[in-house]
Amino acid sequence: MEPFNWNSINIQDLEDDAAVKNRLAKIHSQVVNSEKINKHNSPGFDPGPTQSKTISVMTGLGMKAKQISDILLIEEKLLNTFYKRELAGASPYVNLAVSKKALEMALSGNHPEMTKFWLKTQAGWRETNNVEITGKDGGAIEINSAKATLLQGLGDS
Repeated sequence: MEPFNWNSINIQDLEDDAAVKNRLAKIHSQVVNSEKINKHNSPGFDPGPTQSKTISVMTGLGMKAKQISDILLIEEKLLNTFYKRELAGASPYVNLAVSKKALEMALSGNHPEMTKFWLKTQAGWRETNNVEITGKDGGAIEINSAKATLLQGLGDS
């Protein structure tokens, strides 16, 4: 049983199933001929569109190749050889989808915090905190007067 349903996260496919199968078959024949990688150390290795999608989603969620190889029980070298495209290409698609959703939320008027977030991160807006100090009469504080008052107070103790 899979610990998480990766298909529940809708990330655009980088290629169609036939293209994935063809790409992985070509890599497989190169690997088998060169005998660089021992597939027997990777019981979770099942090259195909399903594993391709799973690795794309995991990458899009921010996981590194080492973490993915540990979870899927695939040697990291084998993962990097077969799924180079998935490891490199998923994050930009996820960022695009999230940015699109964030913009929709900001523009809707129903999510004021998202509107503020978008303006701060994309439009250069920032919140400012100004502190104004005034004297007893509401006017400006004279530095010498404040210093003398402070020193006078220290002398009383």
